[in-house]
Amino acid sequence: MKFLAALIPSLMNLVIKILTLFGFTFLTYVGLDKIVFMFKSEIASYVNGVPADMLQLFYLAGGGAALNIIFGGFSFWLSVQILSKLTTRFKLSGG
Repeated sequence: MKFLAALIPSLMNLVIKILTLFGFTFLTYVGLDKIVFMFKSEIASYVNGVPADMLQLFYLAGGGAALNIIFGGFSFWLSVQILSKLTTRFKLSGG
C-alpha cells in the first residue's frame, strides 16, 4: 500500500505531461492546418487569375506536381520543427 501511495504522484505527473503534450500537439496541428490552407488558397487565387491556355501549359510542364512537392516539403519541415520543440520542452521521464 505504501508503494502504491508513493507511485501515485509520479504517475499523476506523467499523465499531466502526456495530456499537456497531446493538447499542444492538437493546437499545433490545427494551426498548421490553417496555415497550409491559407497558403493553398492564396496560390489558388493567383492561379485562377491566369489565362486558361497558360494554365494548361503550366500543368503540362509539371507545375501541379511542383506545387505538391512544395506544399509537402513545407508541411514536413514545419512538422519537424514543431515536433522537435515539443519533445525538448516536454521530456516524458518519470520525475
